[in-house]
Amino acid sequence: MPPSEPSVSILGPPVESDNVASIARCTSDGFWPADINMTWTMQEGSAEQAINTIITGSENVSFMVTSDYRRAVNRTLNGKTLTCTVSHVSLPSPRSGSVPLTVLCK
Repeated sequence: MPPSEPSVSILGPPVESDNVASIARCTSDGFWPADINMTWTMQEGSAEQAINTIITGSENVSFMVTSDYRRAVNRTLNGKTLTCTVSHVSLPSPRSGSVPLTVLCK
């Protein structure tokens, strides 16, 4: 069973800060088997492996994966697009979801 299109949402407006915080969340569900790969890409950047993924479900039903994107935020990210991509054995090609960032400056 293939995963759904990734859904990306902003966790409140990102505020400029040197502190690392969760700024976005990506979810995808309805897939089986549980092995799935999720990456985050900031516009014009290289893909980063999602290291904090949480996979829920059981062998009898489908699975769901969730990942939060964490980083320090600065004004140079304002207007950039953040993309979450999932790859799964059931997909002929990866699926992606994106969201633009609006950074609140101090």
